[in-house]
Amino acid sequence: MQITVQGGKRIQAKLKSMDPAIRAEARRELGIIGEHLATYGREHFEESGLHVRSGDLRRSMAMMPVVEDSRGLKGGMLASQGLPYGPAQEFGATILPRTSTYLTIPLDEALTAAGVARFSARDAEAAGYKTFFRGKIMYGVKDGQLFPLFVLVPQVTIPPRPFAGPTLDANRAWIEKRLKGAVDAGIKGAE
Repeated sequence: MQITVQGGKRIQAKLKSMDPAIRAEARRELGIIGEHLATYGREHFEESGLHVRSGDLRRSMAMMPVVEDSRGLKGGMLASQGLPYGPAQEFGATILPRTSTYLTIPLDEALTAAGVARFSARDAEAAGYKTFFRGKIMYGVKDGQLFPLFVLVPQVTIPPRPFAGPTLDANRAWIEKRLKGAVDAGIKGAE
């Protein structure tokens, strides 16, 4: 039994032309998807259970430049670039002291209204406090008043508070629809 395919060269040519057309459409869509994910992530940031303090983590959500290598196209959203605490917030972590026995956790007097440390334990005296320790609390005296400034702890365990993963999950169906549309448009463009 012998099978003959009519128009074989035309089919081969069409298949060859599809790859660049599909890649071009997918490249365009990945840029749109990345920008959408970054915007969505910034708008829904506090749904993660995180509160905006400095705003750096929320602002770090950005479109990933679309790149192509031997494995294909890559694009989407970047988050926490250059921020060492981003992965700890997303996945959870246990933080241990690197150069001393304890971590110093700032208390109310050492925090801004947004909850960001105004100074470190090492800088408390430069901030105008005469400091001393009682138990595992660092106190400071300023203008004749006594303030608890820092509590000393051997480690801190941060529970996961995913902010990037839920962005992807909430948009998964939309992303799949966009990418399917890109493939369909690439195939149609190759005709």
